[in-house]
Amino acid sequence: MEVLQGIVSKVRFATEVSGNENTISTKHVAIFEINETPIELKLPGSIILENGDEVLLAGKVKKGLFKALAYKNMTNSVSGKGQVILHLLLGIMFTIVGITTIPVGIGLIFAPAGIYMIWYSRQLSNAYNLVTSNE
Repeated sequence: MEVLQGIVSKVRFATEVSGNENTISTKHVAIFEINETPIELKLPGSIILENGDEVLLAGKVKKGLFKALAYKNMTNSVSGKGQVILHLLLGIMFTIVGITTIPVGIGLIFAPAGIYMIWYSRQLSNAYNLVTSNE
């Protein structure tokens, strides 16, 4: 997990909507730069950023793009993260279903997916702790 701090520039916003007729998922996306480093921040809630704001981010670099998992806007004291509880609960459910269905084979898909979701929920939580630890 890497931490990046600096002044926001070239900020752009988008909304991603996915799902089907029964469920819809919305993510708010901010694309911006800090010190010429391109950053992508996707969260389930609103992202409060403007050009010139000082932010603290935690995430990982993938193919030259810093994919932030959590942020703290130092200018106006707003922070945000992904859905930790949702990923944790789904991870636990998938893992339990996976372990109980290993004898029929489908558990070999569910158990690893559940373990990944639990791991990802910890990543989200750790990222948020990194950016808010000085509050």
